[in-house]
Amino acid sequence: MARRVMLFLLLLACLFVLDGAGRAQDNAKNKRTFYVVKHGDAKGLAEVLAKHFKGDAEVQVLPDGPSNVLLISAAPAVFDDVVKVLAELDRRPQLVTVDVLVADVLLKKGDDGKAVQPLDDKEFTGPVKDVQDKLNDLRKKGVVTGIKRIQLTAVEHQPASVAAAETKPFVMGVVTTATGQTIKQLTYRDLGTITRVKAGVAEKAIVLELDLTDTRAHLPQDGTTVGKDEAGNKIIAPEFVSANVKTKLTIPTGEAVAAEGVKTEVKSGEVQTLVIVTARVGGTEAKGGK
Repeated sequence: MARRVMLFLLLLACLFVLDGAGRAQDNAKNKRTFYVVKHGDAKGLAEVLAKHFKGDAEVQVLPDGPSNVLLISAAPAVFDDVVKVLAELDRRPQLVTVDVLVADVLLKKGDDGKAVQPLDDKEFTGPVKDVQDKLNDLRKKGVVTGIKRIQLTAVEHQPASVAAAETKPFVMGVVTTATGQTIKQLTYRDLGTITRVKAGVAEKAIVLELDLTDTRAHLPQDGTTVGKDEAGNKIIAPEFVSANVKTKLTIPTGEAVAAEGVKTEVKSGEVQTLVIVTARVGGTEAKGGK
């Protein structure tokens, strides 16, 4: 196969030498070369390069030849750049490890009975240690009531996902019989986090497409009492929080980036969800947890 490719390239080189005088004159200043695509899609690479270097370079899949060979014709001023960009695009896909923190924020009411303003998610973008210290401080103060960590590994430019979910029972009502027996009315809900990502490696950064859905239970500060347990303690009906975000992030090396535009749906309006992401080149096994 390799010998056939070499013979074909030599034949095509001869054809270029014997090309029509008009075309030779038009492209006399252009430099030409062949490139055998190793990892990527030849047709896709040709389209990307032709669009990026429009007017300065022509890149096409070799006609009537092996489908992974590209023909490049470019002006001398951009020729080296075309070859360099092509080599960068046509490399073996890398593994990317993505860490996602989902922080549950309680917006406590002030002395005036009004809820405090939500946290500014932009304050949770920066060096990883600084962001972690800020989250730990808020957790000690009771503002952050829980943090879930989801970790997954993705092949560059390929989608990856992980689901960390469970079914839990909740008391939504209490009935006391004539004999004094307490019967709890239960409902079961599926709770957890589903995370989908697609990552690309850029210079000193990871470009990440993130699609995340998180569902959890919350006991409102002024929730409805549905009854009492055997010990006489009040049972508060929970409400269910749904948080969703679909966005694209650029994550510099060593930095944590908060996803903006997280939509948290909850009846009481007293909770918020922060989604904070870090990423690095290299792979580990996917997992989810608290």
